[in-house]
Amino acid sequence: MERALNLFLGLFLSMVTLASLVGCAGVSIYSPGPMIEAPEVPAKLELGFAAEPATKYEYTGDASARPPTLDNPEARSGSMLTGRLGYAVAESVEIGGRLLPGGTGAFPLGGLALTVKVQLLGDKKTPGLCAAVYGGTFFSSTSSSGDQNGTFGPGGHNWNAQAKADTLSAGVSIGYRQSPSTLFFLAASYANQRLSGSIHHDASSNLSSPAADYPLNELDGNTRALALGARFGEKAMLQLDARLLDRNWPGYAISARGGGHHQEGQVGLALILN
Repeated sequence: MERALNLFLGLFLSMVTLASLVGCAGVSIYSPGPMIEAPEVPAKLELGFAAEPATKYEYTGDASARPPTLDNPEARSGSMLTGRLGYAVAESVEIGGRLLPGGTGAFPLGGLALTVKVQLLGDKKTPGLCAAVYGGTFFSSTSSSGDQNGTFGPGGHNWNAQAKADTLSAGVSIGYRQSPSTLFFLAASYANQRLSGSIHHDASSNLSSPAADYPLNELDGNTRALALGARFGEKAMLQLDARLLDRNWPGYAISARGGGHHQEGQVGLALILN
């Protein structure tokens, strides 16, 4: 088990490190979308990776500007790569977690999640109906820094910014196991997403202008999801699902989607080792 966990962590950190090498002067953060889970609890330990829909919220495209422009934020549809693990503490109860990207280039792990799933009906091998309820709490953060990117006094300045996202999600799924290696399911879930952050500018290098702090607005949005999915395999499993997402971010434009409330379809993908 220890070897499998070490390999899992190494692969995840390698992938998110590569994804974090491109920097910019903006401040943005990904908030996970609603959890979508198959209606079954693993036999014991479950490890995997998933590419899942998320909301990318951009506070500003240039945190170095003095003052930064904070009156035109955008919430965009996006996706995030997550590491996932679960452990069956009882025959029908799984306690799990997620590893979320973000952080900085030096430390790419940006967040963690604690999840729980309870199987209400069915088992892992017997064909027939199965059902489960599940939920999780997610915390993620990101930070960025740089120097002056524009004109600000004769001395210029350094800056740093951080943002965080707190997400609560819950859902239910029901499915039919056709065989030990094939499971089809329908899931519905909800996520409440809360964001906050700040930008700090150092004093100019010649001390002609003082340091400044800019708090970022605390935002509250939510996303609902309805998904149709399938799992294939026994020891190594591929999970695919098609999701209908309903995003609601009151008062904030969703890029190219016609306002702060919109619906769209996206796909979720996971590779799971059991």
